[in-house]
Amino acid sequence: MTKWPDLDYLSWRETCSALHLYLQIAGKYRLAHTPWLNHSWNATFYVTPSGLASSPIPDGPGIEILFDFREHKVVGSSGEGRTASFALEPMTVADFHAKFVELVFYFIDTDLIFFFFFVVHKISSSKYRRMRLEFVTIESRKKLFLS
Repeated sequence: MTKWPDLDYLSWRETCSALHLYLQIAGKYRLAHTPWLNHSWNATFYVTPSGLASSPIPDGPGIEILFDFREHKVVGSSGEGRTASFALEPMTVADFHAKFVELVFYFIDTDLIFFFFFVVHKISSSKYRRMRLEFVTIESRKKLFLS
């Protein structure tokens, strides 16, 4: 019987926290765009040989999100056969969110859809933050990201 390798949490806790927040962003998108199932099973990610994956999300042509830990990237693929990706590298949660929004919009070609973004607020001098889910149209998103 082989022994599992030791995982030193202290050496990778910041990476773990960032990955947790990245998965929450992708999970909230999935939660908002899939039919509800008991206990939020519609928002889970599944373990794959290369990382974590969603099942197809019925938004636009159908989008599947893969966190590829072997290649260190986030990959989106659609039912039409198109793929897009960005590097999974050290970045702020805000930068990840902006890249994730662009990834999703690569697959969707309409001005009528709604998307979400997180607004992160500092709570006084505390290190804790809270997030608010907001829905915006593509046109108002352009104003936010281009101004």
